[in-house]
Amino acid sequence: MGRDAMHTGNQTYQSGFAMRSICSLIIATRIVTSPASLYCQAVPKVLSMITPDYPEGINEGGFVICEVFLLSDGKIGIATAIKGDSRFQGAAERALSSWLFEPSRGNPLRRVLVSFAFYPTTFSGLRNKVVAELIGDRGLPIRIGPRLVSPLAKSVGTAAAIVCEVHDVRLKVDIVGLGYGLVLPCPAFERAKDNLFPHSNRYVMGGCVVQPENAAEVLYCPKCRQAAARWLKAHPMQE
Repeated sequence: MGRDAMHTGNQTYQSGFAMRSICSLIIATRIVTSPASLYCQAVPKVLSMITPDYPEGINEGGFVICEVFLLSDGKIGIATAIKGDSRFQGAAERALSSWLFEPSRGNPLRRVLVSFAFYPTTFSGLRNKVVAELIGDRGLPIRIGPRLVSPLAKSVGTAAAIVCEVHDVRLKVDIVGLGYGLVLPCPAFERAKDNLFPHSNRYVMGGCVVQPENAAEVLYCPKCRQAAARWLKAHPMQE
């Protein structure tokens, strides 16, 4: 696993939230495997949507699953939270009331499930937008929300207090792409990184288990990134 993934996210929170998300999908799968007559066979396309506002005074994360009945013109008939943290349910229901799906094509009753994942404020103060997913007729989530950022741990401290040991430059906070899978590092690149640009941190590898996050906060040194770019230009195909 490449060490460019020098990410120190709050693993305790993420593990707990991942477990709750898994449980929610298990529950949702049981729901959507009910008789097919209760569901449209294909998940309808979302034409217009807003994500819920993050409730004031809440700094933790959570999830909500809502059951939605659609009118023939694609507007919401009824949206009811059926699972999840009660502190977020009202916000989820209010947001769904403004959604618009594609009009019906002969289905007398259309019933879909929508899940919302609420994540807390990130290290740099970026408020994550709530991630929305449609749960398909096989219980599989369909992402329709925005980019979700995996935050740095609060224990890292302020970036201004951390200095690159190679360039004597204070580290900054950036948001970079977050990938998943088994990546074998290039030995030459890893050696150069250790000695020349230890805080380039141009991307993050999140491991083999895919999580909802697709971006991550990192601490980086601007001069390390410049040094990494020069090294890669001189050593193509070596990353």
